Amino acid sequence: MRAKRLAKLQAGSTSNPATPSPGPSSSTPVAHPKQKPPPIPPQSTTPGPPQCNVPLKRKSAPPVPKVDYQTWENNTISTVLKKSTAEATEYDLVWLKHLQAELESEAHMILTSDIVDRPLITRLELDAQAMSDDPEYVSVLASLPPQSVFEYLVGCWKCINTAKSTLLKKNPVSETQQATALLDKLRDLIISYTGLNLQEPEMFPQPADRPLSTLGSHELLTPMLSLSALSMPPVQPFLQDLAARFTDQDELLNTLSTLVCILVVHSLIIPSEGIGRSGGGSTWCGVIGGMEALMITRMPQWLGEGFGVEVMAMNFERLSRMRPLLRLGTFSRESPGIAQTYLSNPTKCSCADVDSSNASLRGTLSPPSSKSLTSSWEARERVLEYFVAVVCLNVKRAEMQVEPDTVALDSFMVNLQSVLLRFAEPFMDASYTKVYPYYFSVSTRIDLKEEMRIKATSNEAVQWVEESKPKAATPNFISDIFYLCNAHYGYIHMIQVYEDLGKTLDEYQRHHDMVAGDGSWMGMRQLSAYCVQLLDPELVFQYIGFTSFASTWLIWSVDPRGMHPNPVVELPLLKDVPMTFRVLPKFIIEDVVEFFLHSPESLDLSGKDELVIFALTFLTSTWYIMNPFLKAKINKVVFYGVLLYGNDRHGVLGHTLNTHPVALKNLIPALTSLLMVFSSEVEQTGASSQLCDKSNTMRNITYILKAIWDNPIHRDALNKEAQNVNKFIWFINLMINNVTYLMDKSLSELTQIHNIQTEMCALCGLERHASGYTTLGRSTAILLKDFTAETKGPFMMPEIMDKLAAMLDYNLNALHATLEYYTLYFIYLSPTCKMVIKMRWGPLA
Repeated sequence: MRAKRLAKLQAGSTSNPATPSPGPSSSTPVAHPKQKPPPIPPQSTTPGPPQCNVPLKRKSAPPVPKVDYQTWENNTISTVLKKSTAEATEYDLVWLKHLQAELESEAHMILTSDIVDRPLITRLELDAQAMSDDPEYVSVLASLPPQSVFEYLVGCWKCINTAKSTLLKKNPVSETQQATALLDKLRDLIISYTGLNLQEPEMFPQPADRPLSTLGSHELLTPMLSLSALSMPPVQPFLQDLAARFTDQDELLNTLSTLVCILVVHSLIIPSEGIGRSGGGSTWCGVIGGMEALMITRMPQWLGEGFGVEVMAMNFERLSRMRPLLRLGTFSRESPGIAQTYLSNPTKCSCADVDSSNASLRGTLSPPSSKSLTSSWEARERVLEYFVAVVCLNVKRAEMQVEPDTVALDSFMVNLQSVLLRFAEPFMDASYTKVYPYYFSVSTRIDLKEEMRIKATSNEAVQWVEESKPKAATPNFISDIFYLCNAHYGYIHMIQVYEDLGKTLDEYQRHHDMVAGDGSWMGMRQLSAYCVQLLDPELVFQYIGFTSFASTWLIWSVDPRGMHPNPVVELPLLKDVPMTFRVLPKFIIEDVVEFFLHSPESLDLSGKDELVIFALTFLTSTWYIMNPFLKAKINKVVFYGVLLYGNDRHGVLGHTLNTHPVALKNLIPALTSLLMVFSSEVEQTGASSQLCDKSNTMRNITYILKAIWDNPIHRDALNKEAQNVNKFIWFINLMINNVTYLMDKSLSELTQIHNIQTEMCALCGLERHASGYTTLGRSTAILLKDFTAETKGPFMMPEIMDKLAAMLDYNLNALHATLEYYTLYFIYLSPTCKMVIKMRWGPLA
């Protein structure tokens, strides 16, 4: 077996020989030592005449004298291989006496590229434990460095890099092309024998004091696990040279499979303390850089199979080959030491210190490169299988209440989402037609049986799949990545976990003094640890780009012309909803909304226009979405966008809503339609919270209208909308109902507060509710005043005038006990409301 491997290597090295060097020169003896250059005579120090103080020109460095190629070739081979055919030589070179005799008999007086493999094999076959009758040869064996074969070959590889750098910088020979070819041949030869040593460490003699179980791949494991996070490790270029040499996938797999197996199961990669242990995570940074060069997609157990245990969501990341790359994180469940080590007291640290700690931690989280995982079609398919397996095993992460022990780790899922976003980057600026709309009719990668659709029942979805299968084509890789990115089990789920944790901490903060009565709780460390990974600027920016792409693609899929965003879709959309859109899972729209609800400030970077068009598309065409609460969520995103942010009085979306042509044309009709449709649909649900839901939606609309009220174009749009009398009367009727409900709730709860103040029962809760209802009621009453002042006609209609007067009368009667409240309320009435009251009951006292 060993002879076959050597023959194969020799055949490979001779099939592509380097540029032949000139023949040996007889004037250059082999064993003669190098002559020292003659001493340079000292320069005269006699001072010259005084000179004026002027800047001296910098002398150019003298040109390096060129060396004849034969000498350079011989010296380079000897230096790289650390051996010589001369007895009198430098201390770190090994004298190959027998090879010297063979070469002299063949008239090879110096070493050349044609015979470079012979001294290497001879050096590798030297055995320090061997016996010999030749005293000179015994001394050579006794002086061998205590190195393993792997250490010797790696030393040769480093010498090649040094020689290559010297050649490029100093150019010591004129025959640069021949010199480069020689170094490339040496590198190829060294890497070839390194691969053989990784597979079979016993092929060549090894030190007697080194057990065979610690040699070969184990020797490469040690430097990978001891690299500093701040150094530039040579492991990755070394592995890349291995991958370049063993272009045959089977050869590379045989060479590196043992190393990958050791890496995956090694206990030092992910210790129990996570990356927050002492040492700053220095032991695994080399693994991240090195494993990207390995063909791990072709490894056995790539999907966690073959270990004799059932592969489930909670153990998949521990069994699969991507474990070392995707389990790194800062979340408290898998890395409890992070919060204690880096974020011990985040509430008392300065923002600069917190940002510095976060940046340091984020710098250690390096997901694998997408190029290294999809270098071939076969690798691409294996990667897709991996992603699909993770998604299918973690369906439970979409549930309201998730048992942590039944799903994968949070950091594993977020890192996987980050990898998917990197895959999606190349097609973000491409045509939206690249994403296949019939994907779910032919692809079984993502199971949607338990998912709600945007506007289709389960039976309709099944029927659509059966009808579309015959004419559907095989989806491309871009479509696979797009729909896998939309699977909401990673980043979006962690956003919800983060917000729930924040709410829980707020409750603890209000009701318990957890630490020495200072009002702070240790759990703030956990919240800060979540921020490190979830608020990573690079990850957030990637998700903004993908979310903008996904929202634009959704609109393109329903555009009758199929040309959005160039030109922008015409609103409202057609009444006929395309079936390809109806059967899409609801979470595709919901995830777009959830991301911007979580971080509306991210719109300050990009995505404002895309979000406004997305929201107005489905608010003006509410029949495209079946779930009323999803429509309200879309409106809520716009509401968040007009809240005060920095110096923007109307938030990050205020300027866009007041300037974008689509908003100027469609915002007012969208808001009026939404309130009517949502109120009607939420009543059909029969939910006990429908009045509160309607009030919240009205509150959101109120704030949006405040942000655009001073814009004359929007005011003209409101007057135009008022010409549709039936629709506008319905809208006003809902506003009046809302004011009645809010005022009734606020006044009744104010009364309750007065009655139970002495008992102090549920005082805090009632005060929060009363203040909320009072604020909402006041803002809605002011909005009603503005509407009656601007559009008087509809309020004078018989069917609305009686109801408006009754509402005002009801609230005035409720307030009559306190003249102060009565006067205050009457001040906010517009002239139209006062006229209605006077026409109904006469002048007010």
